[in-house]
Amino acid sequence: LFPLGIGPETAMLRRIALSDNTAIYYAPKVSLDGDTVVVGGATNVPTFVPTLETALHAVGIKNVRTRMRILPDGKQLGGKLFGACTAATALTFQEPTELATRQTQLLYGELLFLLDRESGYYLVQAGDGYHGWVREESIRLLSREQFQARSRVRQGVLLANLELAKLRIPRGSRLPILRESATAIDLLGPDDATISASPARVRPIDETSQLETRARTALTMLYKPYVFSGRSPAGPDCSGMVTNVCEDEGTPVARDAAQQFLSGKLVATHWYRDDIRAGDRLYFVDVTGKISHT
Repeated sequence: LFPLGIGPETAMLRRIALSDNTAIYYAPKVSLDGDTVVVGGATNVPTFVPTLETALHAVGIKNVRTRMRILPDGKQLGGKLFGACTAATALTFQEPTELATRQTQLLYGELLFLLDRESGYYLVQAGDGYHGWVREESIRLLSREQFQARSRVRQGVLLANLELAKLRIPRGSRLPILRESATAIDLLGPDDATISASPARVRPIDETSQLETRARTALTMLYKPYVFSGRSPAGPDCSGMVTNVCEDEGTPVARDAAQQFLSGKLVATHWYRDDIRAGDRLYFVDVTGKISHT
């Protein structure tokens, strides 16, 4: 009975334990080696590596060996951990096949964290936090320096579709700004090409002032007592403090940490922290898969 039951039980653990199944990649694969349960698969959260083994011990299964891979898998990726979407749009899937359930859609120029590679697909994580498998031909590999040259400059969001000779760039695509003038804004494409658009069709993004306001507001609560369920700046809990600092700069967020975790733009991971700035929100996950702190 055990070999038949472990698959559904693993799927149930993944489904009910995680705060979010889109940003947190947790794909354990279980097999038997004699009387030992071997936990393989992969996750992008190191905290989760012992989770299934701990759960199996709790129900009386003692012979467990864990061999989960922690992503990104540099060996599988050939050392390339960053990329950008070169297709106008590209669907991502839960498994490395287009027959699998769809996850989300990448837009032209979207910067990506690469996690794994298999059968002509990359497992990627995009700025919206979603992970998913996408066909290799839709991705340009970037070095860390190339990634940072794009992530650390002002961005421009297209307010309308942009028709090029061989490509339609969809509205909502976000690209680095190279130059601005009264008549044109030059954007950097994922293939290093310069794309010119009318200023009326591009909205420049500059989050510096928002982040500075958040940091200043947070410092006004330094040494205030922690009060569980508190929302007042006189004594907030962790998510209450984040609510205060975000609302002060004009960005409403949900009340609880697990809800707040689903909003915003992913700018850093456990393995890439170079782009964290003062005013960014950070979230912490425990071994059970729950967002436990912000």
